[in-house]
Amino acid sequence: MRLSSARLILRPLRLDDWRALADIGRQPQVARMLPSLCHPWQEADIKAWIMRYQWTGALGFRLAIGLPDGALIGTVGLYGHPTGLAYFLAPAVWGQGYAFEASTCLLADAIPRFQMQRIVSGVFQDNPASIKVLEKLGFTRIGTGTGYVPARHAEVPSYSYEWHQAL
Repeated sequence: MRLSSARLILRPLRLDDWRALADIGRQPQVARMLPSLCHPWQEADIKAWIMRYQWTGALGFRLAIGLPDGALIGTVGLYGHPTGLAYFLAPAVWGQGYAFEASTCLLADAIPRFQMQRIVSGVFQDNPASIKVLEKLGFTRIGTGTGYVPARHAEVPSYSYEWHQAL
């Protein structure tokens, strides 16, 4: 699995990506938005996370988001039941449209590949940038809730989003 867009390359995660992921995931502004990561995110936890989300040809994976020069700037993936879209990026590249571009690239491949009819996603209410990405991707807000975030040691208000294939 290797996908590309105008500015990005999406490829399977490798164990040697752990340091780059650590640099991203340990930043407080990133960690506070990620309910699926241990905090602090240690080497063994990162490597286990990479192995959990390896590309196997089926849903339940994350891909590295890289620049053409090879720099890893985040991840994007589809996993869970129902299938959910998730992504995170290094703060140094926030605001440049990479989350939307990576998600669009992934979905353009995955929707026909897996004959997807529905995708969900969640976002914390204090994350307006991700709310904007999901809405630009065509997701619709369907509810509210909370999610526990290890980096915050708290339940955090969230929104649920959903995308449906037009029939």
